[in-house]
Amino acid sequence: MKGVHTLSGPRFWRSAMMAGLLFCLIGCGPSRQERIDAAEDKAMDQARDDMANQTYEEAEGSADCTVDCSGHDAGFAWAKENDIEDPDECSGNSESFIEGCKAYGEEIGSRMAAAADAAAKGKDEDGDKSDD
Repeated sequence: MKGVHTLSGPRFWRSAMMAGLLFCLIGCGPSRQERIDAAEDKAMDQARDDMANQTYEEAEGSADCTVDCSGHDAGFAWAKENDIEDPDECSGNSESFIEGCKAYGEEIGSRMAAAADAAAKGKDEDGDKSDD
């Protein structure tokens, strides 16, 4: 039958494939939450790299230290070794150790929050608007 369109012809399948490809190109990108999660992960990795060779004193200063910063440095180093990102994960018998641990976790957390906030606003890590 001429002039009757069927749903099984090559023209139909070609159109269906083009529609599917177009749908994928438009809707298959990362979701907003996926971009935020990726930004947080990247910020955490960058913060860990930036802080890898720092002591508590280098990162926070020595104002909180009484005599020396050995307790704070030990807590800071322990937090690095144990990938602490939440200050509430810090505990111990020494107040200075706990403060050093918390300082590391707070720095990681603040960098992650800033990256997530920028990603939520559609900005890249430099604060520039992304092209999405």
